[in-house]
Amino acid sequence: MRILFLSILLYCVTVMQLSRAEPGDEYSEFIQEYQLTKILEDIDEGKIEKRKLIIIYNILRHTKEEHIHQQRGQHGNIVLLSGDGHMEAVYGPDGKLVKDGINDGSFNFFHPSKEPLGHFLADMHPWIIHGNGMNDPTSMDERINSYVADIEGGIRSAYSKKRRLKKQKFDERGEKVVLALFISIVEAGDAGALFDIFEKRAKINDDILLGILRGIEQGMTTVYAK
Repeated sequence: MRILFLSILLYCVTVMQLSRAEPGDEYSEFIQEYQLTKILEDIDEGKIEKRKLIIIYNILRHTKEEHIHQQRGQHGNIVLLSGDGHMEAVYGPDGKLVKDGINDGSFNFFHPSKEPLGHFLADMHPWIIHGNGMNDPTSMDERINSYVADIEGGIRSAYSKKRRLKKQKFDERGEKVVLALFISIVEAGDAGALFDIFEKRAKINDDILLGILRGIEQGMTTVYAK
């Protein structure tokens, strides 16, 4: 119950931050804070390849959140997700529910794989900023590091399906904001090779992937430090 309350609290904080906006765009403060105006314009005008947006979407929908519940050496933790995607439960190697204030399960407003862009904006973004609550001792750098470890799995899974990536239309403003944020992260970390590996004949190996992940982590650290 405490985790649900904290999740709702963090969500409300995010909504309040996003709602301090000019009429007609509830995301304007978020856009301004993360300097996304130009990228959003490029998305709206079709100047950013639709395939890049599809790649980001597919990576996020295949990103299983395991490492973010295994922080500070708790590698044996197992994450269970309810069928509707809203409830998480994390169990330690001893079979007991994890309640350490760091790796606990939480409530999701959006399904992680069915609504990955909404999930990132409403569930993951507040966690990156605030952690699991006021008593979470982890730093933002720790949380970003663990999340990027999960993104690795998302990249590998999406790459294995690169010839049949799920197509998606991005009509909602919030979806485009998340996509713009990730484009910004890739650019800030000079991780453009992320898109190159999804070319038809491109190959991926551990060295290439490691370079991409380092770039994403650096980019995320840079963007979130703004």
